Amino acid sequence: MALGAIGYGATLSVGGTSVGYIRDITGGGRSMDVVDATTNDSTGGVREKAAGLIEEKPVTVTLVFDSAAAGNYKSMRTAQSSRVPLTTLITLPKVNATATGGTSSFSMSAFITDIGEAFPMEGNLMGFDLQLTPSGAVTFNNG
Repeated sequence: MALGAIGYGATLSVGGTSVGYIRDITGGGRSMDVVDATTNDSTGGVREKAAGLIEEKPVTVTLVFDSAAAGNYKSMRTAQSSRVPLTTLITLPKVNATATGGTSSFSMSAFITDIGEAFPMEGNLMGFDLQLTPSGAVTFNNG
């Protein structure tokens, strides 16, 4: 039984463009608001709660900087400037090389809400972080 795997081999597509030179994909997940539903009729003077809206959390992708590569820095800046949500697909590697079936993935409509550059003098490659903020539900496909 496989206990897990590293994310090596994960892929990303934003707006139909394959994004290359991925180092890490972090974040995501979801949270649900809880709303106070207490009234003067609440039993025992104890607060009551009701489920609120679910929020899909942003995903941060760390990439190696390459201004000329298709699906890298320049194309992501151009896509951000469009100011529209883009079809986004994160495909995960198989957890077990002998597993049957397809690979798992997350698909969403997302805005590119942040692009942050890093140009260290030494110790690491030039890179940038791309933040993808979902608009609507994120769909998980369990291969």
